[in-house]
Amino acid sequence: MLLKVCIKILFLAWSTSAATYKTYDLNDYCGSVLTLPWWYEDNNRAGVLQFTSAPTQASCTVNVTVDGVSYETYAIYFNVKYLNLYPSMNVNIYESYTTSLGSKITTLVKQLPGGYAYSSSNPTSVAQLCSSYQSKITLSIQFTRSDPSFSWSARDFRLDYNVLHGQSGYSYIYCSALTGWVGKDYYCETGDRVNCPNSYTSTSGLGNYAILKDQGTSGTYGSSCRTSVSSYTSPEIDVWTIAGPIIGGIFGLTFFIVLVKAICRNQRGRLVHRHAQGVALQTYPATSRPTTVAGPYVVGAQPNYPLQPQPYPQLFVGAPPTYAEVQSSTAAGPDTGTMPDASKY
Repeated sequence: MLLKVCIKILFLAWSTSAATYKTYDLNDYCGSVLTLPWWYEDNNRAGVLQFTSAPTQASCTVNVTVDGVSYETYAIYFNVKYLNLYPSMNVNIYESYTTSLGSKITTLVKQLPGGYAYSSSNPTSVAQLCSSYQSKITLSIQFTRSDPSFSWSARDFRLDYNVLHGQSGYSYIYCSALTGWVGKDYYCETGDRVNCPNSYTSTSGLGNYAILKDQGTSGTYGSSCRTSVSSYTSPEIDVWTIAGPIIGGIFGLTFFIVLVKAICRNQRGRLVHRHAQGVALQTYPATSRPTTVAGPYVVGAQPNYPLQPQPYPQLFVGAPPTYAEVQSSTAAGPDTGTMPDASKY
């Protein structure tokens, strides 16, 4: 039973996280289009873009787009979380969209060179990029390298993305720095991830890293982030930090209950053993208490006269004369000293 309770607690601790984030390997989309969802019920409106292994091509371009409904506008936000490239590598990001007149606009909006790049911590951020709001917006990530021999790790290049809405909608909260609407589960994120920074400045180079996250102020959106038991942490946070104290408390309470029961059972056994060593004395109410003979003519505190002799049953052969017969024989006349006639009796 206790195991079932612990499993349920672990499940709740995991399922009540604010958001889950899917990771896309950019190697799988070189030369193709990666379409991000925009519908509020889709969990992949926010996620991770990275090269999980060394890029196999000297040049790789991935077109990331949001293709929503025509009467709404969308934007794509990137937080460059990790950037540890060799000097022979660089990443350029281009923004493109089609105007209402049918003209296609393409602009270089971010340059991420190789070499040293400063990174802030808590939250981790190297640079930020927020596209313009369009009904169909595309950010093209172009990776190039000139040296064919190099090592690679998962932390060399990573973008955390988030799809923003230009209009308000169900379960959305306004992000002032990005002038758009963010899903509440992403806005209330408390893990090491930026979905809505507290400030944003557009620049094509490095330096505009996120310093803090915006989760609202007390009395506005900040309070709405705590309307449920959810801790609003991402899966990057260890589940045991939530479930561990709960499970420990359950085990401690169970041990305490078992200990109390054992002590009570031991005390009860001692009482039974103590009573079994002697003979239990039977008690009676005062009105039904047995009398005790204190003398030949006294029972308790009351006089007790001898009972009159009772005749034996007539069928008993040789029974002595009754008291009445003896009285009548002596009352018949004076004592002559003779014995009564035994034949009469």
